Amino acid sequence: MQKVFAVFILAILLTSCSKSNLIEKDDHKEVYKENLLYRVPGDFDGDEKNENFYVFYDKTGIPMLKVIDDDSKNYVIKLNKRFNNCTTYAVDIDMDNREEILLYTIDDCIKKVYAFSFNDGFLYELLSPEIFSEAVEFKQTKRGYVIECGNLRKEIETSDKLYLNFYSTDFDYSGSNIYFISEGSITSSENCTLFILTIIYKIDSSGKIDFMDIKISSLDTNP
Repeated sequence: MQKVFAVFILAILLTSCSKSNLIEKDDHKEVYKENLLYRVPGDFDGDEKNENFYVFYDKTGIPMLKVIDDDSKNYVIKLNKRFNNCTTYAVDIDMDNREEILLYTIDDCIKKVYAFSFNDGFLYELLSPEIFSEAVEFKQTKRGYVIECGNLRKEIETSDKLYLNFYSTDFDYSGSNIYFISEGSITSSENCTLFILTIIYKIDSSGKIDFMDIKISSLDTNP
């Protein structure tokens, strides 16, 4: 697979998506030039015409998303997230012939990724650190720990107390498919990294995560 780009994050991606109704606005001055972070064109609703997607701060410093479609309707939504920097992309991540909006943010030196789809005046959040965290289970058992993602399962036999933290996600192409690869560290109570966890998945046409593989690599902790 050819790696397209990598972004470091605390945690990422989903089993279900949330929906927010965008508020239609007639005032196109809602995007203030001095507060505009990014603009990206894309065919987000599959009508073969480009819409424009904006990320900007409102007058109080709250991040906002804005979509202006081809018939000049103006949709705006306020994000319940704060960030200082971001990068946006228009990419069809679920192979539904409509481009999704990828939003990468930097907050306190931590990079996170969000993905949104836009359809009929609704903004669907497909991807976020919170959604991914809910999709991956890391549970203690009698013999150690188990990691569960969808129908996939991996076990670690240990008597030690372990902790899981995700720190990166890669975005790869393989033929016509787009895969996400998230990596995390499994550490001991002494904050020593014992294992590297790799989870490979894609997003299906319904906007849900399809887990492909889980890999656990053991690190040699001997001096």
